[in-house]
Amino acid sequence: MKPAARPAPAWFAIAGLLALLGQMPARPVAALLEESCAGQCRIAGAEGRWWAGDARLLWRDGDAWLDLGTLGWRLLPADGGYARVTLGAGRIVWRELRRLDIDSIALPARVVLGDPRLGLPGGRWQGELAIATGELQLGPDGIAGGRGEVRWRQAASSLLADRPLGDYRAAWRWDGRGAPEAEASGGRPGEIDVDGRLADGRFSGRVRLSGAARPALERYLSVAAAPDSAVDGGYRFDFPIR
Repeated sequence: MKPAARPAPAWFAIAGLLALLGQMPARPVAALLEESCAGQCRIAGAEGRWWAGDARLLWRDGDAWLDLGTLGWRLLPADGGYARVTLGAGRIVWRELRRLDIDSIALPARVVLGDPRLGLPGGRWQGELAIATGELQLGPDGIAGGRGEVRWRQAASSLLADRPLGDYRAAWRWDGRGAPEAEASGGRPGEIDVDGRLADGRFSGRVRLSGAARPALERYLSVAAAPDSAVDGGYRFDFPIR
């Protein structure tokens, strides 16, 4: 009599299941990402596996779609950490359990500033907004603090007659308690000089207009800022941030 066949060890079955899962394509992940956008984005042309894939990220812009570049994702990437997401030359890395590092994530300004949840005035925002550097601390309920630098390059808006406004940067920090803090500066050489500070839920600072920018922008600036009698072409602003 032959001995009864022994059942395959449990680990063999688990290894087979993992191998099968490892071959799952990237398309289901792309579909989940697209669903999370609530109709605002599309994930097209997904290739690779669910744990290491690439696709094109498209963003709704009225009746058209903007191609924001190649979106990639990797779980347990070769350079360490838990996960990495890339968009063009930028990346978000989950390197430590409670920290996300962000580097050079750039988007058209109208994609970010045109989001109705921000409550900003309507208008076609121009230029590029980039998180040059960023670090987010994670907690049980989401983001628990962080710091970083944001840049707005080649700024302009139809609200201001599409006039070139220059380049701006803001360094921000938040300890997870109270309101975030930030310092902002920038402008257009010879025409616009801006510096401001966000603290205790208020944004305050000054603007100085010179040259051709002064007659072109003063009528807009006077709506939100008060003339500074001590500075020629100067204005000061101070308003709450909700």
